[in-house]
Amino acid sequence: MLRSYHVLFVLAGVFFFAGFALLDNGLDLRTSFQGEETFDIPAGAQWFYAVEIPMQAGGRIHIDFQETSQRAISLLVLTEGDYHSFLSAETVPVIESTSGSSGVLALNLREAGTYYLVFMHAAGTHAVPQEVELRYSFTGVQPEEPEWLLVGLGVVSVGLGAAVVAIAARRRLRAAQQNRFKVVV
Repeated sequence: MLRSYHVLFVLAGVFFFAGFALLDNGLDLRTSFQGEETFDIPAGAQWFYAVEIPMQAGGRIHIDFQETSQRAISLLVLTEGDYHSFLSAETVPVIESTSGSSGVLALNLREAGTYYLVFMHAAGTHAVPQEVELRYSFTGVQPEEPEWLLVGLGVVSVGLGAAVVAIAARRRLRAAQQNRFKVVV
C-alpha cells in the first residue's frame, strides 16, 4: 500500500538529485575548447608568436601546427614565469619543445597557472617571414566565475530535500507506532 511518506521519500530524492545536478553545473569549471588560427612571424631572429593558456588546474592540450612554406619552425611550451624570462632574452627551461615544418604535440599540464605556446623561427629560417597554421584543443579547467544562481538553486533544492526527508521519516515513524498498537480481530 502506498503511503504518504513513500511519496515524500520519492519527492526528497527528486529534490536531492536536482540540487546536486544544479550544484555540479553551477560549480563546473571544466571546459573544453578548440581553435584554429593562422599567423605570421616576420623575418628576424627577434620575432615570435605566443598563445596564452590560463588554467586553474591541470588539463590536456593537443597542438597541431604547420609552416605553410615547409620551412622549420620551433615551438616552446613555457610557464608564465619562464615566459617573462624568455621576454627578457634569458635562457629558460621549457616544459616541452619541438621543431620542424609541421608537428603534433600532446601534453598533460598538471598544475594551475598560465602557460604559453611560443612559436619562433628555427635555426636557419630567421631571414624569411613564416606563416604558421595552428590547430589546438584543450580540455581542463579554465578560470571562470561560478554560476551563482545555479549554486543557490542547488543549495535550496538540497535543503528542501533534507526537510522533506525529515517530514517523511516522521510520518513513517508515526505510522509504525500506530500499527504497533492495532488490535487485530
